[in-house]
Amino acid sequence: MIIEIKQTAANLKLEFTIFHDGEYAYDGKLGRWHRNQGITLSKNGMALIEGTFRPTPWLNYIPFKHLFGRPSIRRHFSAHNGEIEFKHVLEGLYQSCFVITAGGDELRAYSRSIGSFHYISICRVDPHGTEEQIALVETHLTTQNNLFFHKLYLLDTCAAYKDALSIFVLYYHNDHFSQRDQISVGTTVRQTWTYSRYNEMYDHEWRESNFPEENYRGKISHED
Repeated sequence: MIIEIKQTAANLKLEFTIFHDGEYAYDGKLGRWHRNQGITLSKNGMALIEGTFRPTPWLNYIPFKHLFGRPSIRRHFSAHNGEIEFKHVLEGLYQSCFVITAGGDELRAYSRSIGSFHYISICRVDPHGTEEQIALVETHLTTQNNLFFHKLYLLDTCAAYKDALSIFVLYYHNDHFSQRDQISVGTTVRQTWTYSRYNEMYDHEWRESNFPEENYRGKISHED
């Protein structure tokens, strides 16, 4: 299935419309004033999924703790009475990922920017610790009036995660793309390259293999 997350308001408001396979699913909303405010998915004006950020124990903020094999947990978010959780985990030098709990299952998400596109590879972890990619988020970094558009490709066999991953994209946008202190009008062109020891977790052939008829905005060049 394909999930489209279209930002409809930026700058003074951070609002989104979410479509699942072309059908309206939710409206999304981030906090207006700061990134620690809650995130809400609603439908036709009724809040259906609400989540908040939770403080993490102070031990996670010991400087450089993650460089000595002791992961640090940051940005802990919880929704649906803990059935959905996101954690930003620092695991080592240039090693960080996002751990997602959804319906009792563990997913791991790895981000990478290549030129004008930003990618998030999402893998499901089996009981033996083996990871299998089940989804990919593509975001074009060039925007009009600071409005972003995210496209999430999710295997049909994993459609049960559609709500958790929809709100995860908003969680990620909240930390990486939202600009509450700026007003932007017109086209903004961005290009960036990120380095991580998890860069190899982005498989540039995954989307083409699983969604061969789909493009984000025309044919993607992974060299941009």
